[in-house]
Amino acid sequence: MIIERSVKSDLENIKTLLLDNDLPIDDLDDEGIQLFVVKIDYIIVGVIGLENYNTIGLLRSLAVKEQYKNQRIGEKLINYLVQISNRLGIQELYLLTTTADKYFEKFDFRRMIREYVPESIKNTK
Repeated sequence: MIIERSVKSDLENIKTLLLDNDLPIDDLDDEGIQLFVVKIDYIIVGVIGLENYNTIGLLRSLAVKEQYKNQRIGEKLINYLVQISNRLGIQELYLLTTTADKYFEKFDFRRMIREYVPESIKNTK
């Protein structure tokens, strides 16, 4: 299993994976979004994204192919993204979700009322 930054040719497969997991794809082409993928035998089986706003980051688009769930791929992607965020000097990492809050609590994400997050995060698509 390899985790690497996605390349342009990965985008269609990423979009399919996100749609299969009921996640948005409208702004994936935006420059400010970095996507990282897990590949097994050159096939994308997981994805996670990061929007960087200087010292603040937004975790985006965590998805794993159905047949690869429960293999800790999501956990590995989150840990990888946290390491990348630290290297980039991101001091606060946010996540906006309405369905996965329990899952992310395992990784020390805490619930917040959306009106209390920084403006840069509130204004994301």
